[in-house]
This record gives sequence, C-alpha cells and structure tokens, in this order.
Amino acid sequence: MPIIQGSRKFEGSNIDQASLFNYIRTDVKQLVFDKDNNREGLYVLFLPAYKADSNGEGVWFKSFSVRKAFGLDKAKKNYYVHNLNDDPASYFERAFRARYPEQAKPVKPGEGNNSTKFTIYPNYGHVTQRVAFNVAPLKLLQAAAPLKEVIHVLDLPAYKGADQLTKWMDQPQPDGSQSPLLNDVNAAIGTFLKLNSDVGKDGGWQISPNIAYKYVIPEQYALSENLYNLDEIFVIKMKEEIIGDLRQMFPANVFDICMEGYAGFKTVAAFPTNPLPTPPAPTVSVPLPLPASTPTNTGAYTIPAPPAASPTVAPAIAFNPPVPPAPVASVISVTPAATNEVIVGGKVVNKDDLRAFLEAKK
Repeated sequence: MPIIQGSRKFEGSNIDQASLFNYIRTDVKQLVFDKDNNREGLYVLFLPAYKADSNGEGVWFKSFSVRKAFGLDKAKKNYYVHNLNDDPASYFERAFRARYPEQAKPVKPGEGNNSTKFTIYPNYGHVTQRVAFNVAPLKLLQAAAPLKEVIHVLDLPAYKGADQLTKWMDQPQPDGSQSPLLNDVNAAIGTFLKLNSDVGKDGGWQISPNIAYKYVIPEQYALSENLYNLDEIFVIKMKEEIIGDLRQMFPANVFDICMEGYAGFKTVAAFPTNPLPTPPAPTVSVPLPLPASTPTNTGAYTIPAPPAASPTVAPAIAFNPPVPPAPVASVISVTPAATNEVIVGGKVVNKDDLRAFLEAKK
C-alpha cells in the first residue's frame, strides 16, 4: 500500500456538516486527556491519510456525532449512530419537541432546579459533533517505540477542538503565504495539545501547532495499512436496544405517540413502562375467547354469577277445569236425573225397581 498524502479538503472533511457519530471500540488505542492522563499536555504529530476519497483526496480525519447523556440518572451514556436520519432516539426527539415543547427545553445551570454545572437535557440526551484522528505522541516517535505503541486515535470535540486545526490551516501565515498542512509526511508540524480541566470537559482545549517544529514521519507510521481505519473504530448500538431504552425512559403513551411512524416500529409490540393494574378477581375464569359482542378485557373472561333465586309464591289462580266427557259404557250409562230415579237404556227407572231386578239376576 502506498503512502497517501493528507489533503486540505476531502469527502467528510467539513466538520460543521458532519452527519455521523460514535463511541470507540475498546481495542482501539486512544490518546486520553483527563485528570489522570497527560494533565500537562504533550506534543503530537497528526498522521497522514488512512484512505483516499472518490476524487483521490487523502482522508486523514473522521467527523462524527455522539448522542450524549442518553438514559436515566446515573445510567446515562453516550453512543454512536451510523445515520442520524435512521436513529430511533433522533426520531423520538423530533416528535417529543413538536408535541411537548416545554418539557423538551434543556435546563441550564442555575435555572429551575438545576444546581449543577451542566445543562440538563431530557432523558433522550442530545447530539454533539466530534472528530477522530490518527496521531503519534512525538516523544514515542523520537524513542522509536514499536508501531502498536505509537499510533493512537485522538477524539476531539468539533467545536472549540478540532475546528481550531482547520481554522489554523485556513488562515494565511504572517507573510501572507498559505499555512502548511499539519500532517505533511516530509514536514509534519508538531502540535501541542492540552485539556484545561478548570474550564470544563471538552470546553478548554488548547491546540497549538508550532511551525518551528517540523518532522519527517517514518514510513512505518505513515503507511495507510498501519493506521486505524477511522470508519471502522466505532461501537454499533442496535436499534432494538435504543428503542428498548427509550421505552424505559418515558410513559407508555408518550413513547407510543413519539415513535408512531418510525420504520419497523409497531405499537402492539410495545411494553408499558409501568405494570398494568391487577384486575379484580373473576367469579369464574375460562380460557375461551370472548364473544364478539362482549367488551374486551385484558384479564380472563369473567362469567357473572347468576342472580339469587326469589322465594316461590303460589299464584292465586281459580282452578276451573273443564268437565271431561262422560265415558261410554258398554251396558249401562248412569247420569243423574231425579232424586230416586236413573236412566237405563234411555228409559227412566226407579232405583228400587232396578235394585230388585239386579238382585234377581244374581
């Protein structure tokens, strides 16, 4: 692979128009500035391009964005998103700002209940731009340290950080000549870096190129295959994880409203932040679906108990049954006619005579 000279302008070099962001993998060696590391600052050389863009220009830094302060309370974190237009939290944030403008306002130090030194944002956090570089601490280069110990990734804020470098290169020198490239392979400019902690993290960067110190970068530290591919140093946070985090941060109705319309999101798959209230104990539970006409309930189908039976009261009804027809007798038909007479064979007979007749027949 050849040595690729860094260019002033290349695809993605416009820091103010950056559209990507990240955080960096743990296997990437980073140059850190904090209370425990490089407190007094140090000189570095910015290394040449790690790739060429479609126009053949050398790409030597990577601009990206980080969503910071994402999460609840002490669980807040930063993460890298490959595409802001497809980021679930960015989609949610836009909807939240439109629907709840007052709640979406950041609270600056000293305002409201904010007694801290930092601006407080809603739980979805906020997006900030950053820039990554391949760099080599000058003292390690001069000591001819092993390759894996020399090359680092430097992660700077775009505002009041990396923009100081691009502004320096864009400004003419006192004699009117064009400022040189910081990472010219044959005349790399030593640059002093220091983070002034008393100003606040990412707010007090001192970045001072010193044109009096120019160095030839040894080939092994300049070859593109030995540099970090700054497109591949990021930890990718999955969309499902981001959506799950958002679900825990906001009430279920707010979450559903603000995520409505996001590609691939379905409200029916959502789980509310708080558990549902316990339904009242049912009288009878059966594992059958409700009839279509019955109101739907999230609990088991309840069959209402039958009403208590009322005491039985005999109805006061007059019983007047119809008189049944007289049975047909084979020999005698008896129908009352007079006090001491009966009708036999269609003739009126005295009871006493009939009795005597029957006695004689025996």
